[in-house]
This record gives sequence, structure tokens and C-alpha cells, in this order.
Amino acid sequence: MKFYLIHHAHTDVGYTDRQEKIAWNHAKYLESVVGILRCAERDGKWAGFCWNVESFWMLEQFLRRGKAGDQQDFWRFVKEGKIGLSASFLNCSDLMDDMILRETLAKCAQTAKEHGVSVESAMTADINGYPWGYVSAMADAGVKHLLSAVHTHHGFHAVGKKQFPFYWEGPDGQKMLVWQTEHYHLGNEINIHQLSGQYGYMIHDGLPNTGLTNWELSKRRLFNYARQLKQDGYPYDFCPILVSGLCTDNSPPGPGVIEFVHRWNAENGDQIQLEMTTLDRFFQEVERRAGALPTYRGDWTDWWADGTCSTPASVSHYREAVRKYHICRTMDPDCAIVPRDLLDQARQDLMLYAEHTWGFSPASGNRPIPW
Repeated sequence: MKFYLIHHAHTDVGYTDRQEKIAWNHAKYLESVVGILRCAERDGKWAGFCWNVESFWMLEQFLRRGKAGDQQDFWRFVKEGKIGLSASFLNCSDLMDDMILRETLAKCAQTAKEHGVSVESAMTADINGYPWGYVSAMADAGVKHLLSAVHTHHGFHAVGKKQFPFYWEGPDGQKMLVWQTEHYHLGNEINIHQLSGQYGYMIHDGLPNTGLTNWELSKRRLFNYARQLKQDGYPYDFCPILVSGLCTDNSPPGPGVIEFVHRWNAENGDQIQLEMTTLDRFFQEVERRAGALPTYRGDWTDWWADGTCSTPASVSHYREAVRKYHICRTMDPDCAIVPRDLLDQARQDLMLYAEHTWGFSPASGNRPIPW
């Protein structure tokens, strides 16, 4: 069995701290990723390290704040396949509007194009469903693949399966290759990053209380997971596992992941191999090795509806704002009346309000931030 480790930080705007601090943190995380990859070029200790930018919003924070030299190396590492990009702007609820989503995806694609790369894959975590139009909007933006890590405390895996690839067909007939994986902290619970600690959130095996070292716990859980996959009839000899630098949302990168990989492969690689990878490279393996896959049509339910249902007054204001945005775009398509930068800010705010974190809204100066 070969496990492909997809190293990322789950973007959860406002859940673990103030939005302003989270934005700053994500910019610094990508700066750290660039530093780790520079070290990996000089020292084999971290060779093979890969990072995946879960949301394009995270990248925007880096491009707004990062140093020119860091940004230059960032795009170089993207081209070298050491940093993977995701077309997902944020992990959104079903409040996101189709026009605004499409304009946001176009902006993301243009940013990548300006730096000589394309974005063909996307990933989302925590949210547990998408409106049916999502696949068509993604496909129109050139996105071919989606890695979905749902949070099953809010809704179960689509068609009742996990670690499961399939094609999702939109209402217009366009398709996207989807891999439905486990919870986005599975790698941390297996203890792949040795800073994860010993605990049980999804895995309830009693091992953290048996006096095992971190390494012994990791070994036991990883072999048990591979064994369970086979017992469940899993048909492939490769599988993705998501892992963060810390077992928390909005977490920093962890070079300890690649150190774990090197040690694991040296001791256990004849039975289970580990490899850090990017979304694009993982989906290349899926296309090459997965064989014939089923196709599904329709809405991907359930949706992340906590805030939508619990704050109806706020949602009504949001829907009115979306309506006015449509009016402005329809009656003033060339921005002769409404300045383009004002529309851009409105689109950004509307996407941020549709982000799945709910109920936290700080103020920046005298201007309230609507997200």
C-alpha cells in the first residue's frame, strides 16, 4: 500500500482567531513553506516536502503581504510541482452565488495565468456538500479535479462511501473527477506529524492510553488503517491521507511530516510507502490507475447550513446584497457608474460571508468587516 500525504492547512476564517490575524497567519505560513523548500534544496533532510494551498484566499493574503523574493520562489516551486494550488477560493456554504462564484474563479485563474501556471485541481475540507451548479462553475473555469474531505459530524459521505473516486456530472453534462476522502485531520490522528499528540477523535481504538510512544502509536494506527481498508473491500493499492502541521484548523506547515516520511520508508517502506504530493500529481495517479469509475448527477447534499438556518435576519441582508450586486453588474456592465474596485470589494465580501465559519465579525478601524 502507498499513502499519498496531502499536506495543507484547513482554511477556517474566524474559527480559531480573529479574521485579521488568520489572514496574517496564512500569509506567514506560505512564507514558511517557501523557506522550508529552500532548505530542502540545500539539505536532503527535507527533500520531498510538498505543500498544498487549500484555498485561493490564503494565496491572496500571501500575494498582498509577502516579500517579492518569497513570491518569486513561491511560483517557481509551484512550477516545479512542490507546491500545489487549489481553485477553491474558500470552503463555502450553499449561500455562495453562481455569478459571484464564477467571477471569483475567473479571477483566481487569471492570477495563476499571469504567473505561467494553471489551476486544474481543487480541494475543500469540513463542508459536507455543494450545490449542483458548483461542478459546472468549476469545469467552466478549467478545473478538472476535486478532493473533498467532508466533516461527518455534519453530514455523511456522498453515496455512503469514503476513500472513493467518481465522476460528478453537472446539469450541463460537464464532469469533474472527484476523490471523496476521510476527515482532513486523519493524518494527525494517525500521528504522522509527531507534534499531533495522542488522542482519539475519529479513531477510537484505546491506544493513546496504553503507554505507546508517539512512533509506536503511529505505526500501529497506520498499519491498522491499511488493514481496515482491505477488509472493507478497498480496491486500490494507493490512498490519500490529509495532514496538517498541527491538529487544528488554520495550522502552520510542518517539516516534521517529511522527516516522518523518511524514517517510515526506511523502516517500513517494504510494506507501506509514504509520499508527500500535490493535488495535481495525486489526480494524475488516479487517472492512470483507478480504471473505470461511476458517474453521479445531482446536488451533493447535505450542506453546511448552520449559519444559514440560525441567523435568518443576517442571511436576508446577505441575499439583498447579492440581488443589488446582480443589478449593478446587469445595468452597469462596463462599470461606467459604479467603480470596478468597489464591485471587486463587494464580490470579495459576499464570498467571505458565504464562507462556512459563522458568527464572528470584528471591526477594522471604523469600517465593519462583513465576514
